[in-house]
Amino acid sequence: MHLGKNIPNFEIMEYHAEFYSPHYFKVFEGFPRQKDGMLHLLINLV
Repeated sequence: MHLGKNIPNFEIMEYHAEFYSPHYFKVFEGFPRQKDGMLHLLINLV
């Protein structure tokens, strides 16, 4: 049983993108990056 299922946005608990190769971010443009220990997500509400 995964305790994170009861927490909103539980998938973010497993964020490992800072360990990916630099070319990963060129292939997947717009992928959120960690800054100051947080993920800054851009949400388009239009």
